[in-house]
Amino acid sequence: MIQKLKKKFILINMGLVSSVLLITFGIIIYADYKSALSDWEKSLRMTMYMSDQTMPDMEQFDIGKAPRKGNEPPLSTFLSFRVDVSSNGEIIGMQGNNVEATDEFMAEAVGLVLKSEKTEGFLPEYKLRFLIEKEGENMHIAFVDTSRQVQDFNKLILTLLLVGGAGIGAFFAISLFLAELTIKPVKEAWEKQRQFVADASHELKTPLTVILANAGILLSNKQGKIVDQEKWIYYIKTEALRMKKLVEDMLFLAKADVEKPSYELPELNFSEVVWSSLLPFESVAFEQGIKLQNEITDNIFLKGNEGQLRQLIAILMDNACKYTNKEGCITAKLFVKQDKVLFSVNNTGVIISKEEQKHVFERFYRVDESRVRIEGGYGLGLSIAKSIVERHKAKILVTSMRGQGTTFVVSFQKCHE
Repeated sequence: MIQKLKKKFILINMGLVSSVLLITFGIIIYADYKSALSDWEKSLRMTMYMSDQTMPDMEQFDIGKAPRKGNEPPLSTFLSFRVDVSSNGEIIGMQGNNVEATDEFMAEAVGLVLKSEKTEGFLPEYKLRFLIEKEGENMHIAFVDTSRQVQDFNKLILTLLLVGGAGIGAFFAISLFLAELTIKPVKEAWEKQRQFVADASHELKTPLTVILANAGILLSNKQGKIVDQEKWIYYIKTEALRMKKLVEDMLFLAKADVEKPSYELPELNFSEVVWSSLLPFESVAFEQGIKLQNEITDNIFLKGNEGQLRQLIAILMDNACKYTNKEGCITAKLFVKQDKVLFSVNNTGVIISKEEQKHVFERFYRVDESRVRIEGGYGLGLSIAKSIVERHKAKILVTSMRGQGTTFVVSFQKCHE
């Protein structure tokens, strides 16, 4: 899928650039051709009405030969001449301001013109453009040499082809680079999605296996009483509840990825929310032999969703309880620093390495697998915490050092009074 998307991106880019270049070069070629046509038309008209009296004494050139030497400046006029023809097709005379032509050449050129039965046109054999005007029974045929302009025109086309080819080649290389750069976040998101599905399938497999195994035991003892099968039922219920929690967490993350709050979050007393959210953990800490401390500044207000903020606090506190050793300490703080509201949870015990700190907010990531197997959990808590923080336009950071423990700090924007 990623490769197809990359190819599609390159094809669209190359198609657009090629179209722009073709249109631009087409306009240039058309404009040059129209300009040449206009110049030829003017030269033909001037040649048609010139006379011996109006012709200055000019250097003469044989038609079809190079008008100037390489070290001389180009001519400012076109090579042109006029042939007067009688009604029976005989050449009466020839007028030329800067060319000489043989009788054979004029006869052949006039023959080709009369054979074309056109009043104006082009003789590709000699690169001559002609114009016919009748005067009584006779006619005048004006010729202008286009070889120089045709040569310049061909050079222009060749130059544009070379420039276009080089430009397309260069942009193809740029498109490859841009495709890699553009597809990279899509690729990362795709890989994360695949990993999420794989991890979710793995996590769901265990409780489903336990449920099916215990259900099989119950079915194999159809005559048994419920009281005798209580532990199997209890196992089924426990795994079902764990699976329900996992599904709810995954749904929360899935909704958080696509849903953005479209309403203004209400202002609330965050100090009271923190106080009430910490109370349930006093008994948890007591049972685990952990010392629980708090430093909560009163009457700190911010805008947020109370339910989600309580869930955030519960996740951070539950995570601290899981990774604090017996007789350890957990400290929760809430205070204001400049225009920020900072909520932090510090715990002693397990230290998170620098490398692991980069991954703690990833879905299904666990710092200590052995402890998780004992304590339970799927590694989604901190991912949910980060999602809640982002929905409140806040930031969450983690630091972990020996002697200082592990600290999670959430930075909110303070409500302005």
